[in-house]
Amino acid sequence: MMTTPATVASPLRTVFTERPLLIYWELTRACELACRHCRAEAQARRDPRELSTGEAKILLERLTEFGTPLPRIVLTGGDPLKRPDLFELIESARSLNFKVAITPSST
Repeated sequence: MMTTPATVASPLRTVFTERPLLIYWELTRACELACRHCRAEAQARRDPRELSTGEAKILLERLTEFGTPLPRIVLTGGDPLKRPDLFELIESARSLNFKVAITPSST
């Protein structure tokens, strides 16, 4: 069997041949609900360890390194509407040519 660089992984680095199609970003654990099925382990208040607005924007810029086509970003949580900077982050992602969706809770 012949191998190519795209199919060989070194012990120090895994080589991926494709970029992700979707990125699910849990912006916050804050949510008014406490659903048993919630993977985010929702809580009443935002976690103080969440990324700041500036850090979140840097992450968005780093995600452009996946190249074109860019993955779609799904902003989720908890409830992403609990982030006061949600619309600013959406605007920033859109300015970088990402397609963005949000999955708010029903509160």
